[in-house]
Amino acid sequence: MSSHGHAGDARIKPPPMCPSQVKYATVMLGYYRGARVGTWVARYRPVGGEGNGLKKALGAADDTAAANGTTVLDWKQALDKATEWFKQQEAGGDAVDPDMTVEDAVDAFITMRDERQAARVGRPARSTASSTLGLHVLPDKVLTQIRLRDLTEANLRSWQRRFPDIRGSTKLRIVSELKAALNATFKENRKVLP
Repeated sequence: MSSHGHAGDARIKPPPMCPSQVKYATVMLGYYRGARVGTWVARYRPVGGEGNGLKKALGAADDTAAANGTTVLDWKQALDKATEWFKQQEAGGDAVDPDMTVEDAVDAFITMRDERQAARVGRPARSTASSTLGLHVLPDKVLTQIRLRDLTEANLRSWQRRFPDIRGSTKLRIVSELKAALNATFKENRKVLP
């Protein structure tokens, strides 16, 4: 007879852990193999957090280009960058200006996408987000000067009506790029945005 129960009880399930029993945040540094180049990805889930937590692409792996410590990283550089990001998350997240505007969000997104494109091709390059958002969003000061916390669906619909000559898939691509920029900003800064 087993010391844990009846005869024949080979396995006993441990009791489920409630969130208060988890004492440490879950942190992970991973490698995602892309079609052309790999990417270093960090994941963070706070104590008691549910789901997958937060995820951040740290930079391209040094599979096809030499590591530069910024956009192309070797394992040690990725580990250092991930550790720094984990510490930021433990301290409450990235420092964010609560008066961040649509322009700030779009600029940050363009920078991130341009860095990713440059890492992918191995030289400085502009992304499609740079040209699309730079042409159709950034010049519209009515939209870009709105603080993110004050942005409404009505503001976005009004912005879409300001370019009536653009239709179909082109309009969808522009709207999709702006949505991606706003969603990326929200995902990175959800702790301080309403």
